[in-house]
Amino acid sequence: MFKKNKRKKYLLSLLSFFMLFGVATVEDSGSFFSNLEKSLHNKFSSASWAVTEYELGDIIINEVHWPSSPAGDDDQWIELFNTTDEDISLTGWILENASNPPTLNIVGNPTIEAGGFLIITKRNPNSSQSALAVSTDVQNASIYFNRAGYEQITLKDPSGEIIDQTPEREGELVEWPEGEYVGGEKYFSMQRKDNTKKDGTTPDSWYTCDPDEFSEDELITMKSYWKEEYQTIVCGTPKHPNLPTNIASPQTAGFLSIDKNKPSDVQGEIKGLSDDEKDSVKDIAIPPETETTEEPTDEMRIEEEEEEDAEEKEAHQPTEQKEESEETVKKENRTENDDERDDDNEEEFSSKEDEDNTYRAENDDLDEMVKENDIDQKVADKDVDMSDESDNPEKPETSESYE
Repeated sequence: MFKKNKRKKYLLSLLSFFMLFGVATVEDSGSFFSNLEKSLHNKFSSASWAVTEYELGDIIINEVHWPSSPAGDDDQWIELFNTTDEDISLTGWILENASNPPTLNIVGNPTIEAGGFLIITKRNPNSSQSALAVSTDVQNASIYFNRAGYEQITLKDPSGEIIDQTPEREGELVEWPEGEYVGGEKYFSMQRKDNTKKDGTTPDSWYTCDPDEFSEDELITMKSYWKEEYQTIVCGTPKHPNLPTNIASPQTAGFLSIDKNKPSDVQGEIKGLSDDEKDSVKDIAIPPETETTEEPTDEMRIEEEEEEDAEEKEAHQPTEQKEESEETVKKENRTENDDERDDDNEEEFSSKEDEDNTYRAENDDLDEMVKENDIDQKVADKDVDMSDESDNPEKPETSESYE
């Protein structure tokens, strides 16, 4: 009995040892492979970042607000647009001739969404030195554009490859290709016409944002991007498609994938506008093929129900009432026709009366002439009789002649 119990204890001890050893081995191997996986992941991730290649026009310079604003002479910014269907990190990207010193390194790991916009500003829009009513994506105090002399702006990826450029400069201190600055009167951006054309070096790829070219709804949209006190003298569409649409191509078509269940960033934040103005802004900001449909409100439902009830009552209106209404209409029509006939008869009677009067007048004239002729004839006949009597005098008859 003792030997059996001792053997059982020995076997249990041996089994426990192997179990503990096996668990420890599995844990060590798991830790080893886990660490190996992390190490490889980090190496391949860093390697993939280093060899990422971008094509010309994957990200374009979409708008340059070089004229500044009445809020400050250095209230300048630049807007980029992602033409691809993937989010792109701009860490390590470079802008040349968009700052002072000329080279601006984009830092802070900003990401520009697929089909999205990103602006880099010098001033914080919340400050009094900025005219913007939209939030900034990257604030960099080095942003600078010389209003008196244009320099070609170049966008490079982390490997130094040129991805986009504005037109070349010819000569010294030349004017900007587009945009307009008149102190205290005009602060108009230089904007890209068509973001599907990858080459921005041609001057005809750009135009000046001019409020006079906008429709009424587009003007409301554009003004919503600026603080109220500056809306009449600045022009630009920061973080939104360029306007007006009769000049700029729709810059969201084919690139933005808008979630219909939530507001899109394309709509932006619109403050200080009426509901009708907000609706008109949304109609412009969202492409037609991706426009969301609004759920009917309680007021709309009630109005639709009332219209349906009215139509149903009209359809089930009693026949007698319908006949009475039809008879009333017929009587009115007959009355109108009788009035028209009376007017016609009156005109006809008047016309006939005029003709009769004319006829009577003519007859009276004829009668008068006839009377005058009769009188003349009688006078002539009398004269003839008198001459005959003078030529052949008759003897008076006496009673003796009968004896």
